[in-house]
Amino acid sequence: MMLKLFILSLGCAKNQVDTESMMGYLLPIGFSLTNSPQSADVMLINTCAFIEPAREESIQSILELVNIKSHNQKLIVAGCLTQRYASQLKKEIPEVDLWLDIASENSIAENVATWFPEQLSLINHKISVRLTPPHYAYLRVADGCDHLCSFCAIPGIRGSYNSVPQADVINAARQMAGQGVIELNLIAQDTSFYANDLDTESSLPNLLKQLCKINGINWIRLQYLFPASITDELIDLMASEAKICPYFDIPLQHIADNVLKSMKRPGKKFTLRLLDKIKKTIPGAAIRTSMIVGYPNEGDEEFKELKQFISDFKFNRLGVFQYSREEDTSAFILGDPVPESVKNERQQIIMELQQKISLEHNNNLIGKSLPVIIDSNECNNAVGRTVWDAPEVDGLVYIENSPEIKQGTIADVEITKADIYDLFGTSILPRACLGHQSTNPSIYSS
Repeated sequence: MMLKLFILSLGCAKNQVDTESMMGYLLPIGFSLTNSPQSADVMLINTCAFIEPAREESIQSILELVNIKSHNQKLIVAGCLTQRYASQLKKEIPEVDLWLDIASENSIAENVATWFPEQLSLINHKISVRLTPPHYAYLRVADGCDHLCSFCAIPGIRGSYNSVPQADVINAARQMAGQGVIELNLIAQDTSFYANDLDTESSLPNLLKQLCKINGINWIRLQYLFPASITDELIDLMASEAKICPYFDIPLQHIADNVLKSMKRPGKKFTLRLLDKIKKTIPGAAIRTSMIVGYPNEGDEEFKELKQFISDFKFNRLGVFQYSREEDTSAFILGDPVPESVKNERQQIIMELQQKISLEHNNNLIGKSLPVIIDSNECNNAVGRTVWDAPEVDGLVYIENSPEIKQGTIADVEITKADIYDLFGTSILPRACLGHQSTNPSIYSS
């Protein structure tokens, strides 16, 4: 009888890839997955510790599993929280059986096998495991970060930038394509910085050209792009290559020059020039960004400037985070002078503004026919995403009465309604079953 494994993965897609990797070590030695922590022999939680709310969620989740845990169950905590606070956590939560820092995650099978020597057969190989649906996958091209943004603790957690060799990325992509993946989501702390630490023949544009040649891969999406790492060559390639989604995920964080300077981020002039280049080169591109409100030197004028910038530019997707004072960052010495009430108010103002902008963008799509990748179809009600929408973080397209559309295909959908975040439409035949057909970015202009 196989042992049962319960998995809880917190945080971003990069964390999810780590979770998939650990599963790849555990499943071959004699585990099967369960959705019930109560029935599991081993419970594994992969934590996030990027900012205070993420740490609170991670700790709360650990404590919930501790309360469930029986005497014959084992609890493993891995990820960024362990990387940052392992020594303290071991004292405060002794019920956890194993704390795994990031560097030790590939030894998880050896650790677990010592608990069940009669039931597990230690196999020294790893299998490919994905938590995503069969038709899309996250493909990590690098880990770590060389940028020194004043508010960010990631370099201290993940270390310096370390690109995956180009051949390994291509081989992984081919394997995924062979398993039915048609959408690749490339991820890293800064995907646009890819290969800067490798030989001169490797680069992100070169990698993308090779990925676009893989049969079966239909959409390639880039996530987490640092503004200063986005080159003209990359933008031009995205404009000319039909398989690369016209989607830019660029966390800008702010627009006021004095705030950006303190954050150690590219300045306002550079940012505006970059955005102008993208819009002129790819008129139909969607730009997703995130902003931080309540940074220590963000006064009323700086916030007013941020608000006006968002109102003028009209980002397709935008998230807002409240500044979190983090240990081991250069901004820590600045304190946290902006009151929580002001942070809350500013966040709410920006979100309400962005909701109006988002609704305007979506309303402009009513009456248009858009290719939609189908993520699920239950009871003949399909749910999918446009080329402008990344999995799990962006909007959805709901398609009623669509029995002919299968999960993992790309269908032409006529948009009939819209709300703030999502679209609603009806499918158009016969393209519903064409899951491997390239798309032309020009049709997405609005």
